[in-house]
Amino acid sequence: MEVPETEEKRNNKPSNRKALSVLFLSVFIDLLGFGIIIPILPFWNDALGGTNFTYGVILSIFSLMQFVFAPIWGRISDRSGRRPIILIGIAGSIVSFFLLAFTFSLAMLIMARALQGIFTSATLPTAQAFISDTTTGEERAKGFGLIGAAFGLGLAVGPGIGGGLYTLTSQYSTIAYFASGASALNLIFALLFLPETLKSKIEKNSDLDEVIVSRKDSFKYIFSNKEVLAIILTFSMLTLAFASYTSTLLPYGIARFGLTAEDSSIVLLIVGIISIITQGIILRFLTKKFSNSTLMVAGFIVITIGLIAFSQVANLLWMILVSAFIAFGSSTGNPTNQALLSQKAPTDKQGGILGVNQGLAALMRVFAPLIGTALLDVRLGLPFFFGGGLLALATIFFVVYVKNRKTKETEKKRIEAITILTEQLD
Repeated sequence: MEVPETEEKRNNKPSNRKALSVLFLSVFIDLLGFGIIIPILPFWNDALGGTNFTYGVILSIFSLMQFVFAPIWGRISDRSGRRPIILIGIAGSIVSFFLLAFTFSLAMLIMARALQGIFTSATLPTAQAFISDTTTGEERAKGFGLIGAAFGLGLAVGPGIGGGLYTLTSQYSTIAYFASGASALNLIFALLFLPETLKSKIEKNSDLDEVIVSRKDSFKYIFSNKEVLAIILTFSMLTLAFASYTSTLLPYGIARFGLTAEDSSIVLLIVGIISIITQGIILRFLTKKFSNSTLMVAGFIVITIGLIAFSQVANLLWMILVSAFIAFGSSTGNPTNQALLSQKAPTDKQGGILGVNQGLAALMRVFAPLIGTALLDVRLGLPFFFGGGLLALATIFFVVYVKNRKTKETEKKRIEAITILTEQLD
């Protein structure tokens, strides 16, 4: 029997949709600036005399800063609200992209990327907590899918703009100025329209401030809850495998097929489009038919197959097709993992726990580029075999430790209900 909606829920739906729409645009513009830089980074590294290893360092330093600062930003957002932290992250992006325009050495490029990592880590985990504030458990996968679509759209449109600007100007600084300008427009938009979502919860639960969790308490809760711990560990393994692939995707294409900046933009554009379609449309239908854990496992399996196939691609066309296949798996498995974790985390701990999850994922992204580029120097296809094997282990771990456990608990409850019913009939 379907439970009718309360008047309060009906009244909240339009405002929630408006809040999510504003957040979608804000995350999209933020990732647009990020995406503009991505396709030219390996070429910028080469122009400054860098190697595969220095390219790995450029990617790693960004993620190292995310690892350090994401839990801090998440904890502050639990205490001070989501809106100010998102605004700080956007303002920091303006400064970091502007400094990037003045880069004339590898050291300056690495420093600018470190600053970007600090402020980008304020945006994504806080946006995820924003989703948790404004959606119910069954709607969260759709909410995370919407943010994933904004992420994919930014990474689709951004590289196209970056590649186009480089074709027109052949100047890396022009691209950095454009990214800084896009972030400035985003800040104005967010200042005008982005609402605060934590404020209403504090009004309804006045003692929330007393239970705001610190980073230490977040880890304490995670280690005391084996299911939450397993979900986070699985996501960390996914991130290590997937980031090994993404960090070597362009260098692999450059070494094997002679990719240009324009070619790189096209590859990333197609990957972004697949992410948008999957997370913005397809996932909405899948979540109605399948549980988050089922979709997560399915996504992992698709990525595993795709990574193994990617190591064998024979030309640029197949590289694009397999990349699209992997993007579909990632766009299915990633948001459902986030939705599953947010369902398991208490309301007052969501910001901190999601921040820890993103922080640990960022730590995996610290090691992944270094591992990936090192394996790439050994053999071109090796990073993808490594990622596929690791993700296969992550899938088995999740199925055995979480999904089977839930199935057994459900079966146990079913047997207990049948036993009670039988006793009553007797």
